[in-house]
Amino acid sequence: MRDGFVSTLFLGVLRCNRLYRVDFLCSIAARARKLIGMNHVASQPISTTVEIPVRKDSTLGSSPIKIPDVVRGMTDLKKDLFVNNILFTVMKLDATKVSLIQRKVRLEKYLIRNLGRVKCIMDADDPKYKLLYFDPSVVNESSIELKSEIESKIKQYADDVELVWETRLVAITFEDWDLKRIFRAVLPKELEFSSYSQIGHIVHVNLRENLLPYKKIISQILLEKVSKCRTVVNKFDSITNEYRNFELDLLAGDDDYVTELIESGVRYRLDFSKVFWNSRLSHEHERVVKLFNSRSLVYDICAGVGPFVLPALKRRRPIRVLANDLNPESVRWLKENATLNKIPDGKIEVHNLDAPEFIRGVVANDLSQELVKAKTSEVTPSEANILMNLPAYAINFLPSFKGLLSKHVSSELSLVFPVKVYCYLFVKALEDVPMDWYEKRANGMIREFLNEKEASIELIHHVRTVSSRKEMFCVQLNLSWDLLLDKNVFFFRVVKEV
Repeated sequence: MRDGFVSTLFLGVLRCNRLYRVDFLCSIAARARKLIGMNHVASQPISTTVEIPVRKDSTLGSSPIKIPDVVRGMTDLKKDLFVNNILFTVMKLDATKVSLIQRKVRLEKYLIRNLGRVKCIMDADDPKYKLLYFDPSVVNESSIELKSEIESKIKQYADDVELVWETRLVAITFEDWDLKRIFRAVLPKELEFSSYSQIGHIVHVNLRENLLPYKKIISQILLEKVSKCRTVVNKFDSITNEYRNFELDLLAGDDDYVTELIESGVRYRLDFSKVFWNSRLSHEHERVVKLFNSRSLVYDICAGVGPFVLPALKRRRPIRVLANDLNPESVRWLKENATLNKIPDGKIEVHNLDAPEFIRGVVANDLSQELVKAKTSEVTPSEANILMNLPAYAINFLPSFKGLLSKHVSSELSLVFPVKVYCYLFVKALEDVPMDWYEKRANGMIREFLNEKEASIELIHHVRTVSSRKEMFCVQLNLSWDLLLDKNVFFFRVVKEV
C-alpha cells in the first residue's frame, strides 16, 4: 500500500503542469516522507528500504539553502553547526485569494520546496493573510523584474488583491534538513551514503570500507532523523553462519533486536540478530503469494519467519501449508507470528529440519498422499508449490527431487497436477555484462542439476540487483513425472555456495 501511494503521488506531481493545489501537494509530500521514514511520525511498525538519491537541484550547490560548509568531514554529530540563517523573500496576500491563485497561476518554479518547518505557503501573524515563501535562489530582494512578472500573473486572475513583498530571516536547523542534504554536506565529496533499510525500530546499513570512519556520525544522523528508529546496526556484507542470519555491529541506540513490523498487512515479530529478514524482498513475497489459490499446496523449504506462508494463509487460503527452516529461532518466530496473525490451528505445519531431509521426508509423504487421493477425488489440488528461497544454497537441493516419489506411489498413477519449484539463486559476473547474460547463466546453473526432460523452466524472474555484478533470480520449474518416479537414484547432498 505504501509503495502504491508513493508511486501515485509522484506520478500525479509529474502530470501536473500547473500548481493547482500547493497546500495539498505539500501535505501529501509530508505524508510520503512519513511513510518512507523521513520524519519522526509513523502510524505502524514498518519494513522498508530507503534509497538516498544523489542529484542536483535548486537547494544544493550554489543555492543559499545549504548546510554550512563547516560540517564537512564531521565524525561526531554537533547539531548547532547545521544552523543556517536564510533570508526568504515572501509575498503577503489575502488568505481568501490563495485558493484561486493556486488553481490559476503557475508558481511552482518560484516557490520554495518544503524545508522542514518552512512550507511554500504559511500563515501570517494576522490570520487574514497568507505568506508565499519563494526560493531565494530564484526570487530575492534584487529580483525587481521577476517580482513584477509574478505580480502580473496573479493580477490576471485576482486584480483586486493587494500584494505585499516582505523578507523573513529564518534559522534553518538540523531538524529542518533532510537526510540527502545532511549526508551530502557531512561526508567528503567523493563518498556517498546511498541507502538504509528499516525493520520496525531497527535501521540497518551495509557500510562499505571507505565509509567506516564515518559510521558513528552516519548512525547518529539516522537515529535522529528516521521515524521510529531506536537502534542502528551495520550489517556485514557476507553471511557466513549456518543459519544465514546477519552478523551485526551496533552503531547507535538501544541494544534491542526484537522488533515488530508489518508487511503487506501481515504482522511479524522477530529477533533480527538471530533470524533472516530482508525488506528488499517485500515485492517478491507479494508476487509469489499472488500465484497461489484456494486449491494450492504450499511447501516452503526455507520459510524463515513466514514472509511467504503467512500472507498466503491470510489472503489465498491454500489447501495446506507445510513450512520448514533449519534455524530453530526462525521456527520459533514463525509459530509466534502464526498466532499473532490469528492463523487457526491446523492450517500450517511447521518443521525444523535440514532442507533435503524435509523434501525427501515430509514433502514426499504429503505429496504422495495427495496424488493417491486425487485418483478418487472429484476435487484435486491445482498445483503443488515448493519454495526454496535460500539463493546461496537452494540450487544444491534440486537433486533431492530425483526419485522423490519412487518409494511412495505406483507408476500406474499419473501426475494430475503440476509440481512447481521456485528455486532462488545468485548469478555473479566477473565483468560488466547485459542482463540477458545473467538470465542465460541462471538457466545454465539449473541445467547443471536437472536436464530438460527432468524439469521444464517456466519462468526466470529477476528479483533484484544485490550488488555490482551480482543478481538474484527466481527460476520457476515444473518437475516431470519421470523425475519424481526415477528409481535409479543415488542421492547425495552437494553443499556449496553459489
